[in-house]
Amino acid sequence: MIKAKQKRQLQLSVITLALLTWLVLTLPIPELPFLTSVFHTSQQTVKMTVALSLFACGISQLLWGVLSDRYGRRPILITSLTISLTGITLTLCANSIYVYAVGIFITSFCFGSASCLSRAPLADQFERNDIIKTYAWIAIATTLAPFLANYLGAYINLHFGWRFVFAFMWLLVTAYLAASLYWYHETNENPICHLTLRYVVNAVTSLIKLPAFWHYTLLYALTAGFMISYYTALPYWYYMQFNIPVEQVAWLSAPPILAYIIGSHILSRKIKSIDPDTILLKCVLGLQVLMGVETLFAITSTPNVIAITALITAFSFATGLIVPLSNSALAYRLPSHIGILPSLMSGIRCIIAAIMAPITANILFQTYLPMTIYTVIVCLALLAVNLLIRTTIPVK
Repeated sequence: MIKAKQKRQLQLSVITLALLTWLVLTLPIPELPFLTSVFHTSQQTVKMTVALSLFACGISQLLWGVLSDRYGRRPILITSLTISLTGITLTLCANSIYVYAVGIFITSFCFGSASCLSRAPLADQFERNDIIKTYAWIAIATTLAPFLANYLGAYINLHFGWRFVFAFMWLLVTAYLAASLYWYHETNENPICHLTLRYVVNAVTSLIKLPAFWHYTLLYALTAGFMISYYTALPYWYYMQFNIPVEQVAWLSAPPILAYIIGSHILSRKIKSIDPDTILLKCVLGLQVLMGVETLFAITSTPNVIAITALITAFSFATGLIVPLSNSALAYRLPSHIGILPSLMSGIRCIIAAIMAPITANILFQTYLPMTIYTVIVCLALLAVNLLIRTTIPVK
């Protein structure tokens, strides 16, 4: 059993790693509208770098998860973060959108390891309640990251220039890399010594055949993907369409972030007395009510910042419950191949977010109709997942 001091140290290291991951992925967001003039390219091309970043992070996670099963969590994390500094340096020195995109791809591909390795160590060492509580804090950290990134990214870009955003990112990663040599201890006590391609294929196949895997993963990926795409679209919604100064845009993300934190905090306090599947069903049904409210807005009013923020805030509260519950339910109920499991979950989330991000960034607010249609599709997809792919795996 892990000691109390080691437990707190592990919790701090994985929560910090989760925060760093999403800081790295979202710090460039506020500067995107300005890069068209820097690289003499179109807004659509610049927007696609966000999808590229999320896609790279998503597809790499299975690789890093498998390698961490074989060689351990710590060496894979240190190796991947070291390589990521190459990508950040390349982006920092970019003189064209293509070099910029390659640097973003390398950085995000390497940070796919951080996304899954902030979760796998918990299942290595923790019991169910501790897993869920720590997942709730990880969820809070990853939610705070877009606010910090939008504020810091906008400030640095306006006062020092876009390249200094990546210089700041380089310093952050270097600082964590140095600290992880002391903080991030190895948790994989039983590495798979004879890891083969057949083993990986069999492990992935065994997981994707389980209805429980798709039930929890799709609930997690659709809600988290929706919120990730919202945060990446902030400058395109509020700065470019509502003419809100870019340095103030970050504050509009505060209400959804606060709602998410409240949801996660309530969950962490009540976790011993709740049934995960019951709460997930109630959250999904609550989102159907939200869908009805948004449809009413679409019919009776014109778009405004307050109404949009209120609707996103309500969705974010439900996400604050769904995300940690879905993560912890699978980690605890399907403990085998624990390096592969969070990698698959998080990878699917990032790929869905990569699909959603360009759609969200291109929503126009002449009317509420585009946003309403988009939200209705997401909410109905969540309802379909909960009704059609139900799980009966008992809590251990």
